[in-house]
Amino acid sequence: MKRRVIIKKAIAVAVTMSLMTCLVPNGSITVNAASKKSMLSKTKISVNVGKKKTVKLKKAKYKVVWKIISGKKNISIKKKGKYKQKIQIKGKKIGKAKIKAVYGKKKYILKVTVKGNNKENISKNVETPKNIENTSKTTVQTTEKSSTVSTTEARVTTVPTTVEPTTVMPTTMAPTTVVPTTVASTTVMPTTAIPTTAIPTTMAPTTVAPTTVASTTVMPITMAPTTVVPTTVAPATVTPTTVASTTAPIIPDMEVDENIKAPEGLVWAGNKELPYYFAWAKASDVDSYNVYVDGKCIKNVVDGAVNLDASVFEKGSGEYTISVAAVKGNKVSVATSLKYTFSPDGQLVTTESEKVTNTPTDATTVKTTTTVMPTTIATTEIQTTIAPTAPSQEVDENIKAPEGLVWAGNKELPYYFAWAATDGADSYNVYVDNKYVTNVEVSSVNLDKSVFEKGSGEYTISVAAVKGNKKSNSTSIKYTYNKEGQHVTTVAPTEKITEVTTTTQKEFYEEPETEVHPKNINVDNYMRQIDTSSSTSIKTSANEGMEKLFDGDINTKLCTSDGFPLRISWQMKKPIILKKYTLTTANDSETYSYRNPKSWHLYGSNNGTSWTQIDTVTDSGIEAKNSKSYTYETDIQESYQYYLIQFEGNGTNYYGFQLAEISLNGDVADVDKEMGEDLSSYYDSIFASATTAKGNGDETPFNLFDGRKESKLFEFSNQFSIAWKMKQDTTLYSYSLTTANDNEAYKGRNPKSWILYGSSDGTNWEKIDTVNNSGMEDVNFKTYNYTVDKVGSYRYYKLDVKAGYGSSVQLSEISLKGAYISPSKYDILFTGDWKDVTVDGYLEELTKLFYNSYPRLYQRWGNGTEPTTITFKADNNYDGVAYCQGTTVCVSTKYANSHPKDIGFFSHEITHSVQQYSGKLNYGDDVAWWTENMANYGGFRYFHWSNPKYVQVYEATDTSLQDWGYEQYGNNKWFFAYMDSKYPTRKNADGTLKYGLIDSINKLIKDNNTGSTYTDDPYNTTTPFNNVVKQITGYDCIESLRERYVEELQQGTWTFKGFADYEDNWLTENIDGIPNPEYPMVGEKLHGNKTATQLNNTVTEGTNLCLGGKVYDCSGYTNDNENAQKLIDGDLNTKWCATSSNVTSGEYKLNGVKHWVKIDLGQEKEFNTYTLYNTRSKEGFGNTTEWEVLVSNDGNEWTSVDYQPSNNSAVSSFNIGNQKARYIMIKIFTPDEGVGTLRLYDFQLFNIK
Repeated sequence: MKRRVIIKKAIAVAVTMSLMTCLVPNGSITVNAASKKSMLSKTKISVNVGKKKTVKLKKAKYKVVWKIISGKKNISIKKKGKYKQKIQIKGKKIGKAKIKAVYGKKKYILKVTVKGNNKENISKNVETPKNIENTSKTTVQTTEKSSTVSTTEARVTTVPTTVEPTTVMPTTMAPTTVVPTTVASTTVMPTTAIPTTAIPTTMAPTTVAPTTVASTTVMPITMAPTTVVPTTVAPATVTPTTVASTTAPIIPDMEVDENIKAPEGLVWAGNKELPYYFAWAKASDVDSYNVYVDGKCIKNVVDGAVNLDASVFEKGSGEYTISVAAVKGNKVSVATSLKYTFSPDGQLVTTESEKVTNTPTDATTVKTTTTVMPTTIATTEIQTTIAPTAPSQEVDENIKAPEGLVWAGNKELPYYFAWAATDGADSYNVYVDNKYVTNVEVSSVNLDKSVFEKGSGEYTISVAAVKGNKKSNSTSIKYTYNKEGQHVTTVAPTEKITEVTTTTQKEFYEEPETEVHPKNINVDNYMRQIDTSSSTSIKTSANEGMEKLFDGDINTKLCTSDGFPLRISWQMKKPIILKKYTLTTANDSETYSYRNPKSWHLYGSNNGTSWTQIDTVTDSGIEAKNSKSYTYETDIQESYQYYLIQFEGNGTNYYGFQLAEISLNGDVADVDKEMGEDLSSYYDSIFASATTAKGNGDETPFNLFDGRKESKLFEFSNQFSIAWKMKQDTTLYSYSLTTANDNEAYKGRNPKSWILYGSSDGTNWEKIDTVNNSGMEDVNFKTYNYTVDKVGSYRYYKLDVKAGYGSSVQLSEISLKGAYISPSKYDILFTGDWKDVTVDGYLEELTKLFYNSYPRLYQRWGNGTEPTTITFKADNNYDGVAYCQGTTVCVSTKYANSHPKDIGFFSHEITHSVQQYSGKLNYGDDVAWWTENMANYGGFRYFHWSNPKYVQVYEATDTSLQDWGYEQYGNNKWFFAYMDSKYPTRKNADGTLKYGLIDSINKLIKDNNTGSTYTDDPYNTTTPFNNVVKQITGYDCIESLRERYVEELQQGTWTFKGFADYEDNWLTENIDGIPNPEYPMVGEKLHGNKTATQLNNTVTEGTNLCLGGKVYDCSGYTNDNENAQKLIDGDLNTKWCATSSNVTSGEYKLNGVKHWVKIDLGQEKEFNTYTLYNTRSKEGFGNTTEWEVLVSNDGNEWTSVDYQPSNNSAVSSFNIGNQKARYIMIKIFTPDEGVGTLRLYDFQLFNIK
């Protein structure tokens, strides 16, 4: 009973909470519930159409993914910043939109409201601009007769016919106000198949002068020449005449800028279904367009077309002025206008046409720019719906076909077409004669003349709306093309029609390869192969390997009894944007439920080596059910060609893993020039057998790949081929060509057209890109980027040049960008809390460390069983520095942030990954010093002393190098270097190895299969460990060897200067894909020779110019309370303190510098004196006695102003002469009177008058 009461109360509470939630307004619900405060700079914004606003994700330390989740038609976004942490949002269409920002596991929502540009114009009744109304009015009488049109076919005699007359409205010749400035011939639009009716023309009254009427320029129309005979003409449907006046509309708060080009080609482009549709030529350099009806701004649009509502024609039936002005920033162009006659309910006004006489007379020239709407001809078809031959997109009858397709061009844009936007469409396919030519996102297109392949004549232009991976039926019109876009000029009437055409030599043209990039599909068919180099080597039965995960059969599976982590990596045929993935359980999961994965990380890469985490699952929710599928959405949706999933565990204490299938869903990515990796290092050689280019002297094809733009290829011909071979298969996304050093002096030497081929064997070639007009200009050293038409994997490439801009061709460089499988078999994966590591470039430095160090450590001390892929985890909850556990290295985020340059610990931890001494050598019970100190040495030799920036330099007098008490973290790096120097691994004459001391001990431990652990006790002469020492060195134990090492240090018979001369360097050199080390060496002490005068009286008062400055670089420090900033804080009770082991950056130490600091004064300042408060100023001993002061204006070029070779003053001031600089550097050569520890209390800078 009591239980029922509790249940009732719980239900009542739940219902109450639900009701309360329903009462909360939408806007008050926090989207990112996990965060107390959104990291977005704004969560709601308003932006006007055509305007831009910027929003950023604050404190981003790795990549942010942005996605428009609703209102895609209303806005566009552009990503900016190192981590894509900023987006610029541009308003396209009035409405609302939402944008999702994904940052690691967190997601944030930004709400966007897009408003119109001119609210005042919409809400107020703005009068027609005065400069339109008050133009001088002169009436022109016009007599219209039937016209003769130029033709290209045989003559046909038209038989008179009688058409049923209809009731018509009288022709109205309303006076029109125009700006009498532009004189142009009349342009007739191309044929549109509206019912064959004559069109009454509304002409603007103009001032006339007795002159000859200019001949009419018309677009060519393909039809039979006709003998004009009397006919009974049906009543005509009136379409408006475009009066292309350019006037400055009244626009509140928007300044008219005459430098902004006014819209061209404004026409009524409608039909019975879209009677209020207008179009114009869309320009690329404007933000949007204001649309006006009788001077009143009623809409702002982004595209070159608008579909008006009947409500904007406020005075009812009659004539209106439709105007369009281009908007750029907060300014507008002058407006382009036409007259339009409106009838309620969208009915077109009909009148009886008058006869038109086209006979030339000496009457008048009309001084207006007038565009006459197209004459309707019964033989021309329009608005047909056909299913075009398009790239593998299914026709969906439910997607509405585009409406209102018209030619909307002019003389400047002869191939410009526009149509009404289709609601819900993502984009539009455009076809010429049923052949796909392009895809556009706006409702207009400016075609290139190259698409009219058969030359002059009639073509069918078609447009289909695309939604997802399906498209509508297409809408088509007929269009007559003339070469070079010239309009055909004729004189009419005359019985003999003459067509004026031009003849040009046919240039090279080849249809580019078309490649479909479908979206939101299953992409399993694009899977190429398992990437074995990045996948875990596991034990499976013969029929249960990794390949079973991708065979499409849920009755097969991957099954292994191995433990975790388990990595599975695969390569796709093309770059894929993975949006969702599905895991299917095996056919016996109900019996072996512990084999189901519970947690994992998913990664993407474009080279199979550098990985980006794109999803994390901590609790999969997979149940103990057979053949059940579970789908997961990725957090980051970007383009990658390689994927890796690392399963972390199954949630039990049992070993074992199984899955039946991994299935993938997403987009086949559209390649662009930003995608992929630089492939230059994978270039092998010129492939001579497929290269016809000969070059000129030293200007040969080889120069195209030498990485030097100063060299070039010069070829006397403009038709030749260049072929080259790569070191391995590569997937090409884009390539670039760079012009030569003297293109400005010798014009016309750039290639104009070419075909790029790829081949796997150098014999069979596939066309992957076609360029018909490169657009390369006569500019020196200018680089042009081209994306390929077809993505594939090839070893050989061939550029087949078909034409140049002149008779010869030259180029300086060819570079390639794409994907490849790195020859390195080693990988690093980043997981955990890296978003909280705020140090710039930290991950990049760790990545370099790994790929330069781990392969060497593995090659020397690994035996093939150790992990080749290391997981590097950042942990907010770890209080130490770092640790290694199996294949995972973990670092404290707190330590990483507080020690931004100390990355050497990572080299220590990855040495542990190679050692794998667990269960073989004691650790923690007895001495247990070898494991940790060998790890120190691994980092010392293969990181610090393989990189001049990070070298660790010690003095032979440093006692910590001589006796470290066999502590786990003792400073015995020199002792290990001594062992490698005296007892290296050598290669015998027969090629076998003779192991040195360190390698022999490593082999002893790794080969320990006794079941018990060895001891590294340095004193016990009977252990296997010390038996190896005696066998190789003759000393009975490691302690005896250490004593000999100390003797040599003290006697000066051995010291450490670097590893360049070590006999065993060959062990870790010439590793595939890994450059050999630089081997920095300790050299002579370098310093300036100018010694400043020490002042008799110490300067302690005045303006200290260091106050407010910042230490931006130093060699290291002991702890945060004694960091280098304390040196310039003006407080004589604080100090900068550092020991030799604190030095984390070693670029100067090779030349005798023990410590250094760099100071930024914030701006350039004048000074002449400095004061140094040395160690003795507070502690009475341990002074720095040798130092140098340098100055710089840029932080790169330094000038020495004082070198003090031996100065033991507690506080001292120096006159360094008049200086003017922003940056100061202090180099310390002898700290602590030669012992090595630095303690400086303050450095002050003065300008003494």
